Amino acid sequence: GAAGGGGPGAAEAKQAPLLMASRMPGSELLETDDERFQHDVQNRAENVDVHSDCYQAVPIHEFGEALLRGMGWDGKKEEESDAVAARPQRLGLGATPKPPELKDEPRVRRQGDDRKKQRDAQVAELNKKARQQLSAQQFLPGDVVFIVGKQHVAQRARITRAKGVPGLNKIEAQLEAGGAPVILGRADVVRVDPKELEQKPFRLVAGTTKDLRQSRGGSSEDLPPRSPPEANAAPSSTKWVVPGVRVRVVQEGKWFRAKGVVVAVDGKDLTLDMDEGKRIRGIRERDVETVVPSVGGSVRVVAGKHKGKRGEVVDKDRKREEVKVRLGDGHKTYCGFDQVCELSEDRRRR
Repeated sequence: GAAGGGGPGAAEAKQAPLLMASRMPGSELLETDDERFQHDVQNRAENVDVHSDCYQAVPIHEFGEALLRGMGWDGKKEEESDAVAARPQRLGLGATPKPPELKDEPRVRRQGDDRKKQRDAQVAELNKKARQQLSAQQFLPGDVVFIVGKQHVAQRARITRAKGVPGLNKIEAQLEAGGAPVILGRADVVRVDPKELEQKPFRLVAGTTKDLRQSRGGSSEDLPPRSPPEANAAPSSTKWVVPGVRVRVVQEGKWFRAKGVVVAVDGKDLTLDMDEGKRIRGIRERDVETVVPSVGGSVRVVAGKHKGKRGEVVDKDRKREEVKVRLGDGHKTYCGFDQVCELSEDRRRR
């Protein structure tokens, strides 16, 4: 039995750990590592030369089988199949295809999915219609708008250009907080209600308007210094309209944006002779705004230090909403668009 390798020692060697079972017999009796190393080298087989009979007797494919047997292979070979199967599309090397029973599993529809999709579609359609209506808004220079878009949101601005602005459906406006004019989309603004303007008039932050004389590199004309902000305050909503001035109607309705001359003031009611040839009554001061003529036009100062004086427009800056006025005594001053109003032809001759 010992010759066949079936004794108790052989069984114990198979059960021992791999390193313990593969060590050279007798090395456990030696004391030092050097002695065990010399014992191991002396008992190893000599190197096999590639030209030896032993090397030639063993086919090369059996070398691999010997290695596999040393790693636990039992020597049994699986049946090889000549059939070549294509890998599933987009399946990487080493990946396992998804089981068929999971591929065709129906999606469980949650309650409320259809209602949510329908509601989202309705909201999207309403938003689309609202933006179309906002984009179709008609604005004119001087209109005060409230910004609802992402840029400068929740601020008020006065339109300086409604046509000729680069871009699709764009306008140029001056923010109430001051600074350089900004470009906004028509769908990003809504017109401020006139009643709100009456309660809270549009006023630029003091000091935001640059001096025209400095921007033009100085002037040889002797211009007086500007009046302090309190003297140049915007016109009062109840005291600036007088007979003879030309105004623009800002009340929504038939006469919106139409111009006319004030012919009578009866308390809070105004009577206007419209440019179309009709006379209308019952218009309030809050429903009109000043009209600023072109260079050479006659104006009446309706607010500020020179309130009540007449003059002639000698320069007009739409971007800054300012005019330079030559007063009757020859002095020149700067006024905002809200501080002067065009005089009618009859009043000019008086």
